[in-house]
Amino acid sequence: MTSALAPDQLAQLVPLLGSLARMLARSFQVNDSSLSTLLLGAGLEENPHALEELRRWSRLLTMVQQHSTEAQRQATVEALLMRGLPEAAVMLAVASVAGSGADAPQAAPPTVAPVHVQTSVATLDFGMLGSGQGAVRDLEVQGGPGHVVVESDQVRVTPAQFGAGVTRLRVEVGPLASGLLWTALKLVTTGTSLEVPVIAQWQEAPAARNNQPVLVPTTASVAKAPAVPPWVATLRHVPAGPFLMGSSDADRMAYDDEKPQHTVMLPAYWIGTTPVTNAQFRPFVEGDGYTNPVYWTEVGWAWREGDKIIKPSYWDDATWNGDDYPVVGVSWFEAVAYCRWLSTQTGHEFHLPTEAEWEKAARGPDGRIWPWGKAWESGRCNSKEAGHGHTTPIGQYATGASPYGVLDMVGNVSEWCVTQSGKRYPYQLEDEWQAAYLEADKRRIQRGGSWDSLQKFIRVSYRYFYFPRDRFGFIGLRVASHAPLPGAES
Repeated sequence: MTSALAPDQLAQLVPLLGSLARMLARSFQVNDSSLSTLLLGAGLEENPHALEELRRWSRLLTMVQQHSTEAQRQATVEALLMRGLPEAAVMLAVASVAGSGADAPQAAPPTVAPVHVQTSVATLDFGMLGSGQGAVRDLEVQGGPGHVVVESDQVRVTPAQFGAGVTRLRVEVGPLASGLLWTALKLVTTGTSLEVPVIAQWQEAPAARNNQPVLVPTTASVAKAPAVPPWVATLRHVPAGPFLMGSSDADRMAYDDEKPQHTVMLPAYWIGTTPVTNAQFRPFVEGDGYTNPVYWTEVGWAWREGDKIIKPSYWDDATWNGDDYPVVGVSWFEAVAYCRWLSTQTGHEFHLPTEAEWEKAARGPDGRIWPWGKAWESGRCNSKEAGHGHTTPIGQYATGASPYGVLDMVGNVSEWCVTQSGKRYPYQLEDEWQAAYLEADKRRIQRGGSWDSLQKFIRVSYRYFYFPRDRFGFIGLRVASHAPLPGAES
């Protein structure tokens, strides 16, 4: 029998399986109080189904700890898999508690983290990495002074201290050929500590493909459609000219990678009025979008085949799949394939926006902090402050439109850009849609924040990145084009 939790809630709960295993392996007492503390860190403290699920996991793992026979271990693995948990996480948890019963050395009771120690995320999940690939993510901490204790040699954190204000920590995992990393960072202050789980998984390098080279569709090979279908996005014109990119020193929320603020000159282009919706993405799913390699990058197609991807990760979940809701749970690979597919269907070239194209469309030429201006105003977007807890239909926040009439540029869903992470300012223009740039298996920029982001993280200049395989309930996409779309409202 599977869990009663929604898929996104179960995904939030998965890291706590490792936390439970570590607590039991160290002979810590596991009761409703400690389980509730874990749920608080995962943001599920108000969910009774989540508490019941943790109780069930705890009972199963305790049975392995008390009777560590091969039969018991296998029965527990099967029982946890029936709850819908990932196999790698289950195997690691069972292995952690096996043989750590009554004869194991006793440890001191766990220290409950004080509420004044806060982090930007409850879990640092690096997702699925390629064989031999390392990764970097940022973690924001406040509530110090304190220091960071790293439990694995595979993880490096700089700086190793944090202060009372917001400190941005750089968390780096070293490369592995394959396998699973499940460890934790311990944020230690005077007399207290807070653990942040760190998860990464590496897939083995795919075997060489014997099929014919992937052909990238071009304008010359695209058949012209007689009329624009209703599922094609409408576009807004962004005129040629300069704009201010990045953040000035006057913006106290800005990070170093947003500076210096500088002028970028862009040619005219067009960008989707809204993020791509489920209705607009559906023909890609129901057509040949997931079966025709011509739309995909080489590495993207290998990932799709290896993981048997046939639709977005939340496609069948009623919370996220309304026709006029933005599509979520799409990787960067899927976003690129969708743009290529759309180009083939319409005879009009589409692409993911570059980081510069996205930012100008969101803020206009004058350096504003949010699409509507330099002062925060509630009620203009679906951010965490709005309290929805999920996506909302496109266009619901018309007062949050950018100077060019583009909607939902901040909040609702975080949007993929074509740009690779690590690009320094001043921003240098280049062809980011050419094949070699797309084929690089590197992290890609996202912009705009989502329904789960605070106002600080939906500023139009805020930069962040994810791995091209990441597929979360806050990730979507928006299309762009270098030319107007004939026959469509633009």
